[in-house]
Amino acid sequence: MKAIQIIILIFSLAITTSSCNKDTNAININLTASMLMDKTWFLDYKQSGNLNQTYVGQSTYFISFYKDNTTIDADGNKGIYSILSSNKQLQIIMNTKTIKGNDLDYSYQVVSVGESNLILSFSFNGQITKMFFSTKK
Repeated sequence: MKAIQIIILIFSLAITTSSCNKDTNAININLTASMLMDKTWFLDYKQSGNLNQTYVGQSTYFISFYKDNTTIDADGNKGIYSILSSNKQLQIIMNTKTIKGNDLDYSYQVVSVGESNLILSFSFNGQITKMFFSTKK
């Protein structure tokens, strides 16, 4: 009789704990989207290898993300963006067109996002570049 009670207890615990799992990817994507949306992000500085470039107080690169998943940047590239999770790493996938109408697709890794600060990274020719943005011009 005790063996049956133990089996029932283990089975009950397995069902209870498995039903409490949350979809953390969806939560992270939604939270990131809410922090990005309807803001213009200005590039303050970037790090690429040993090179650090500061742009604080200068007219420089910016990118805007909107609620309808559209985006525009300082270079005039317009299009749509989506936020995805891959291997527990958030990415912003950009599908845009240049001013001349050419397709320009690229992606950023989301390093950190807050209410007024954003850190994105990308890799080009094996070199990782981090870009530090804020909502303050």
